[in-house]
Amino acid sequence: MGYRRSRRQPARGPVEPDPGHGCADPSRCVRAFCAVPVDIALVAPGNTRVVVRELPGWPLSASALFDRLNGRITREQLLRIASSDPFGAHLHFPVLVRIRLSGQVPPRLAFDPGEALRLTGWSDRPGVDHLARAWCCTLLTIAPGGDDDLVTVAAKLVESCQVLGGDLPELAGQLLAWRAATEDPDIARLPGRDHGRADPVALLALLLLRAATDPTDTRLVDLARTLADSDAPAVPMPRPWRRLIDTILTPLRPTHPDLDRLADALVRADTR
Repeated sequence: MGYRRSRRQPARGPVEPDPGHGCADPSRCVRAFCAVPVDIALVAPGNTRVVVRELPGWPLSASALFDRLNGRITREQLLRIASSDPFGAHLHFPVLVRIRLSGQVPPRLAFDPGEALRLTGWSDRPGVDHLARAWCCTLLTIAPGGDDDLVTVAAKLVESCQVLGGDLPELAGQLLAWRAATEDPDIARLPGRDHGRADPVALLALLLLRAATDPTDTRLVDLARTLADSDAPAVPMPRPWRRLIDTILTPLRPTHPDLDRLADALVRADTR
């Protein structure tokens, strides 16, 4: 790629962006996040979508999880993410650096760096870097490109945040609740658009997170009933979803009737 790892420790936490800084050879720069300057529009995470419905009892946040993960991502991880698409790594890396330093996101992910984020976010290989994958999935959830589908990233986001632990599952729940309560601005402006129905994929991921953390959470009853009556269980789920259902919902079925009903609907759809 032409980049060599810096000997300095990567900066952590908020880092002041320096959009005017650029080196003829970033690989030799002493700055941990040096990259070729790029001209790209960025916005606050919460400005990529429009809140169009309420989700009573569930805190919404597009930025809390992103801020926490963003402060932990290193230059080496950005290099690996960019290199997941070896033909475009030199184009992905500078944009990833801008996102990391600014704490902002593109309004809608373009191919650079969207392709690298997808390749890392979709990864299911043994020994996956859960921090890098969670960061990529978070960006794909906040600012999806035209071809991005929450089905392909939400289960990986849940899984990685569970592995990372701490308050990340709670913050991931806030992100998924925000996603369920929002729509793309272009869709939200369509005349006659019905905003009453939340995204069932986001709700299912939210339910799995909460059920894994606290299966006695009283909010799960209404959430499970809403999902069981929606079209969320109508199609087979990819393998990461089946893994989460098996490990989280299946053990709770004997003691939680509403979760049992939802799990039954999901299993039936998956065997059609």
